[in-house]
Amino acid sequence: MRLHRARPHSEGEHTSRATRQWVTPQDGPTAVLRHTWSLLREEGLSGLAGGLYRFGLELRRHVIQNETYCLYEFVVDEAARQAPVVPPQDVVVHVIETREHVRKLVAEGYEDVMSTATQFQRRLDSGAVAVCAFVRKGFASIDWMAFSEIAKLSFDQHPYKVDFEKGEACTGGAFTVRRFRRRGIATYRFSREVQYMQERGCTIYRTAIREDNTPSKRGVERFGGQVRQQGHFRRFLWWTSWGEAIL
Repeated sequence: MRLHRARPHSEGEHTSRATRQWVTPQDGPTAVLRHTWSLLREEGLSGLAGGLYRFGLELRRHVIQNETYCLYEFVVDEAARQAPVVPPQDVVVHVIETREHVRKLVAEGYEDVMSTATQFQRRLDSGAVAVCAFVRKGFASIDWMAFSEIAKLSFDQHPYKVDFEKGEACTGGAFTVRRFRRRGIATYRFSREVQYMQERGCTIYRTAIREDNTPSKRGVERFGGQVRQQGHFRRFLWWTSWGEAIL
């Protein structure tokens, strides 16, 4: 087992426990108020209550944490040969590399993901690539791809190794709006990610998925993803550690 000192954990892990315009303890008061109003307007009191509950859980995870992660990998060319995924009805996916691309989509009537998804601009500026699914031009799902260490750290600070210089890539920060779940949108979005990685000449794909996050694990396994190692993240206040064990 290798033990590392880890940087503070980001909110951008693979998870399906968020709701639409989500917030984390890293957001400022303005973002919290904006997202709170959005939840209340779009999902009512029940949605707001759920959002506050999830915010509380995330706040707790910034104090004490003891979680196991599955470290997946697959060969990109082999994954790209899997059966094509049929796009769900009214769903379109856009791979976003720059702020200018977002502005063009907004001009075409798409929802502004830079105001919907927290940390969006910072992650784009780091070199991360966003893969966004829209339903009738409304934001539905997102995931992030990294092709450099700086980009990876913008959405996933767990220190598992990705050899970017040898063409490896990783993803993280996945999220799907609650009312659009269980419609195959995330699977279709991920199939586009695999295609994009292949087009960029990537060789190996890696990601860290929390052990209890069954939907994200199934999505990666559908394309041949296999767990090569387990990562264990611990936190108590400012102390953190990261260990890996080969399976």
